[in-house]
Amino acid sequence: MSDPGSAGGPGPAATAAAEGRARHLIAMRRPDDALAVLGPAIAAAPDQARLLGLAAHAHLVRADVRDDAGDPVGSRRDYELGADLARRAAAADPHDEWGHRLLSIALVGLRSPYDAAHAADRAVRLEPFSYLTHLQYARALAAVGSPEAHERAWAAGRRAAELAPQEPAVHLLMAQLAHPTSGSSPQGLAVAEQALRRTLELDPGNSSALNDLARIQLRRRRGVAAITGFVHALRVDPRNGAARHNLGVVLAGWLRPAHWTVLAAVWVALLGQGAQPAPTGPWVVRSLCALVVVAVVVVVGLRLRRAVPGQVGAVLRQLPVVSRWAAAWAWCLAVSVAGLVVSGLVPLEVGTLGVGVAFVAVHLGTVCSWVWAARSR
Repeated sequence: MSDPGSAGGPGPAATAAAEGRARHLIAMRRPDDALAVLGPAIAAAPDQARLLGLAAHAHLVRADVRDDAGDPVGSRRDYELGADLARRAAAADPHDEWGHRLLSIALVGLRSPYDAAHAADRAVRLEPFSYLTHLQYARALAAVGSPEAHERAWAAGRRAAELAPQEPAVHLLMAQLAHPTSGSSPQGLAVAEQALRRTLELDPGNSSALNDLARIQLRRRRGVAAITGFVHALRVDPRNGAARHNLGVVLAGWLRPAHWTVLAAVWVALLGQGAQPAPTGPWVVRSLCALVVVAVVVVVGLRLRRAVPGQVGAVLRQLPVVSRWAAAWAWCLAVSVAGLVVSGLVPLEVGTLGVGVAFVAVHLGTVCSWVWAARSR
């Protein structure tokens, strides 16, 4: 083995400096910069377990980082590289739980839950009194999806909570186990809500907890609390894709009745252009259509105001954050309503032009809603 200070490898000071710098960059969620620091250090010391573990960690952070639109920056390749580096770290120091735990995280990302659970179980055996090992073991078991694995995940999560009752991540996991994406019983909702409120006591700015709590409020038909929760989660973290999607689902539920009413009214107004006697007949049809549309829009607006008193503007301003296509749909809907109102107020050719504008706008809005729905899947 070469001397640490020789040309055959970096000195201890250089390795420690690279490790410290990489840790700092990873904590700042700058994985690319961390990998740039670690690359030369690993090339010089390819069997240094801590450096390999940090490189694996950086790739896993990169796989989880999202851009301003909420889309993942990384890819499956980052999970693959993270898994490979974690295996090397575990082989370099098989008695350190970190490499096995990192491997488990990467395997969950690669949708290999059984292998992930095996790696996490190895980490638990090495460090049975670390909440982090039990936490990852619970996550890996939850990814398996079977009832038996879920029971074991719950037990692992409870053990993590016993070891670290002040850690928000532990309570967030317990909430997710009690209230999975597919839903749960009323008892499960109560347990999940209690765990989420505990998470927010410890970490008031936890965007994931805010989103999950809002989902529970939505399940309980508490519209005010749900919408407020989704908006709060996005204010805390505009890159929270789950909160953006959930708020979009709620807002789409408000927009859809108005959209279909406007679409039907536009077609009725167009078909009514041949009504007799001319020109008052078509104008009466347009006026009635405009009246119906205004009534529906007012009802939707009042319901939204009742759901989020004093925050209607704040909620609507979230539309571009939810999706540019959602915002475009709302704008098209507003233009089509304005066109119908003008057509109902003006009994001349300008009224016919208003129907034409409404026709184009509402159909453009239909396309925008379809694109938004497709991109949200």
